[in-house]
Amino acid sequence: MLGTNKPSYTMGIGLGDLNQDQIADVYISNIVTMNKDESYVLPSDQTPMKFNPKKLAEMRVVEANDLFISGQDKYSHSDLVGRGFHSTGWSWGADFFDFDNDADMDLYVTNGMNEFNIYSGNNSKFTDQYGERRDVYMPVSEKETNVLFVNDSGRLNNVTENSGLDFLGNSRAAAYLDWNDDGRLDVVLANYHGPARLYQNNIKNNHNWLAVKLVGSVKEGSNRDAIGARLVLTLENGQKLWREIHGSVAYMTVHPKVQYFGLAGFVKGTLEIRWPNGEIEVHKVDKVNTKIEIQQGDSV
Repeated sequence: MLGTNKPSYTMGIGLGDLNQDQIADVYISNIVTMNKDESYVLPSDQTPMKFNPKKLAEMRVVEANDLFISGQDKYSHSDLVGRGFHSTGWSWGADFFDFDNDADMDLYVTNGMNEFNIYSGNNSKFTDQYGERRDVYMPVSEKETNVLFVNDSGRLNNVTENSGLDFLGNSRAAAYLDWNDDGRLDVVLANYHGPARLYQNNIKNNHNWLAVKLVGSVKEGSNRDAIGARLVLTLENGQKLWREIHGSVAYMTVHPKVQYFGLAGFVKGTLEIRWPNGEIEVHKVDKVNTKIEIQQGDSV
């Protein structure tokens, strides 16, 4: 058992190494999970039905997404990410990226279409998409705010407000790319019944970065895009940054195959590449704030 067998209405899976053990930690995005103390079935002439008005009045969303951290033998459900009513919503795409180049992985979650019903005017737990708490009979949140979590020593803190990524709408997916070649990952949002949006990363700091494009050798049994390759960049202080090249991730999301490493203040490192065919190469990194291309079989 991996320890990830929690029943959920899962829409996406984000992978990132938060505890730096070179094993992917897993963030699960769910469309909804409800607190239901009663079992309800489609009625027929022979179906006995039972409703508890008090329980129906207090029916509410009690949790949404899940973070699983890798351990020695299996994964464990983690509380290192903010939860609760406003931490996550009706979620679709969610994936990790180092948006501030400080050498740890942050997380962005896209939300929308949280159409759930509360069957009573007694419920005081509902807050609409504009932040107003109110007693309602049958609310429908046709819009929700996307959520940005910033990594602080392994804990993912909700910093959505004033981040610029607090889009209120109906998002499905977010792709990360450096569209203006400044070494900072920008975000493209795909929205349901709405235009795509491009958010340029204007974070101001002196952190270094490295972008790596891999080209696999078909002759050696790898694919040209190096899908399935694993990269581990070891910094001067021994910190290890893990990346893996995927064909697609999260929900309906395809990132560019170039891998971006935030280096904080470091300027040197060692890059280990495990190619899709299992071959391992090691390359010295002595240039930063640049994009490099490594073809399988290049001098090591």
